[in-house]
Amino acid sequence: MSHATGAKFATMFERERARVYKILLLQYLFALLPALLLLPVNGVWSGSLALGGLLAAIPNTLVARAATVAYRADDLRQVVGRFYGAQMQKLLLTGLLFAVVFYRVEPLNEWLLFGSFIAVSLVPALIIHVLNS
Repeated sequence: MSHATGAKFATMFERERARVYKILLLQYLFALLPALLLLPVNGVWSGSLALGGLLAAIPNTLVARAATVAYRADDLRQVVGRFYGAQMQKLLLTGLLFAVVFYRVEPLNEWLLFGSFIAVSLVPALIIHVLNS
């Protein structure tokens, strides 16, 4: 790879990394902003919304970190392995966080917890759809 091609790739990679972190920031905003707005109305609802959103956003941060590590094109097996490993860690972390919330948090509105989890989980797909439209 020539120096010019390498520099172009590095610039493209940095742009994509910035895009990933913007999406993560939006996920955290979608997780926390509705909870803050609902706080004066009902603390249990607010906490359940916040926890559900964070249960989606925190594990996604792990995957984003793995996805934005610089790699070489000839290391494709390592890259794919890193992605699969990050996805497995994400699933395990999500399950563990749900277990901790159900074990330690009382009172809890399970409907709002799961609804917020699903809504915040869909944020990256919705953002990518809007950007590509």
